Amino acid sequence: MQYKYNLQKEILEQKNVIKNLTDNYVKDSEIFFKEFDNKENVERLSKIENVILLGCGTSFNVACHGKKIIEKYAKFSCEAVQASEFENLEFINDKTLVIAISQSGETSDVINSVKKLKSKKAFIISILNTEKSTLNKISHVSLFMKSGVEVALTATKSFTSSLFLLNLFILYFAELTKKISKTKSRNIAYEIDKFYLKVGDVLSQEQEVKKIAKKYFDKDHFVFLGKNLNYYLAVEASLKLKETTYIHAEGILSEEFIHGPLAIVDKDYPVCFFLPRDEYYSRNIEVAKKVKQAQGKIIFITNKQDRIQKSLSDDIVQVAIVNEVFQPILMVIIAQLLAYHIAVYKKLDMDNPRNLSKFVLK
Repeated sequence: MQYKYNLQKEILEQKNVIKNLTDNYVKDSEIFFKEFDNKENVERLSKIENVILLGCGTSFNVACHGKKIIEKYAKFSCEAVQASEFENLEFINDKTLVIAISQSGETSDVINSVKKLKSKKAFIISILNTEKSTLNKISHVSLFMKSGVEVALTATKSFTSSLFLLNLFILYFAELTKKISKTKSRNIAYEIDKFYLKVGDVLSQEQEVKKIAKKYFDKDHFVFLGKNLNYYLAVEASLKLKETTYIHAEGILSEEFIHGPLAIVDKDYPVCFFLPRDEYYSRNIEVAKKVKQAQGKIIFITNKQDRIQKSLSDDIVQVAIVNEVFQPILMVIIAQLLAYHIAVYKKLDMDNPRNLSKFVLK
């Protein structure tokens, strides 16, 4: 099939990308990394006491998500750091695990930070897309996204593949260090064995998202709201919209939005909620009610609709209910499609946004 823009092609490739990762890392309802067949690597992992995740831009949003998952499932002290801001080496030693995330493996800020951390004996694991890269060469272990070349400047399939791969590794790490049981790990692995099909179901909603994009493409501002893991989705979604459409967009913690930013909302202001049916659902709904009172236009990206949502929203898109670790992947694809189709309506070249560049290894 021929595509006018690489961005659309790469968004639609995500089902196959996730399937490839699943085939490589999930076997018989068990998460398996051949990279840790090495006894020395397993021993180093088993002695880890703290974790640092590094990234820039989209990869930093992946790192922030990973921090939450590591703290909840692997139960380690963890810090997500923008690589350009990393400075403190005081507490780094051979019991520190560093997970460096970079699609190209050539992000200079990530490479410079990894070199410093490695000099302090930290154990370096990279998540990247390219074998012929500097980051691969300086890491102890490299885990590959296997997402293929990403030509469009805006990261889509590299975001979801790195997030999916990081989640798999964290669950493997948590089981290895006996923070979760083998039974729990297997139950999650069993569920995600067919996760790629749910990704396909989300992509099949492209025409529905296109209709929503037509309603909002002429807006000057946009806000994405989320809580806990979904806050980082909100930040990522705002980045996608800025890059592809030049619309000013922000990603904000949903409950923080009512502490000042709510003042910007009027009848022409779109507010998009990432709204899974989780323990924060009712709190997000309360925020949505305040946005409704301010006459804002509400979009819900949810995994289960109800009457309350329908009474509050102008538009709803529903994705499948899956394990909380992987739920954000389904939701962010809706945001990617929304950004793409808004850019199409604005007649922009979303493959090559102005003022930006990207390192692509083929």
